[in-house]
Amino acid sequence: MTYLSILWHMHQPFYAVNGRIGTPILLFRTLFNYYPMASIAERYPDVKLNFNLTPVLLKQIEGIYLGQYSDDFLSILLEDETPPEKLLSFAEQLPSQVIRKNSFLKVLLNKIETNSYSSKDIADTKVHLHLSSFHPFIIDEEIEQL
Repeated sequence: MTYLSILWHMHQPFYAVNGRIGTPILLFRTLFNYYPMASIAERYPDVKLNFNLTPVLLKQIEGIYLGQYSDDFLSILLEDETPPEKLLSFAEQLPSQVIRKNSFLKVLLNKIETNSYSSKDIADTKVHLHLSSFHPFIIDEEIEQL
């Protein structure tokens, strides 16, 4: 019989300074990577997995949840008016498949890049960035089809 041990080590240096997390996408990574991994594992209770989330990473995730910390993603989502350059800069830091798989987001970002956007396009871009932060593995199939 063969045994396989799977260990996911999730870490991040302590980036928080004065209530601000220096890396721009901790919240995004939490929604897109960390939570889905555990959610996927939950679907296969007979598979034995080990997740190692470092205390520093957990402290920062908890800090965002409790409102003690913020990062660029959270700031973008909460801002009334977001400069278009800030949206483009944030989008450049996302995994390429996130934008590639969201054709409407690609169109919106292209409008911003070509300076042919409206204030509604900015708001729509923020919504699509937020929706894109949820990994496809955790989206309910019925909702996905809407």
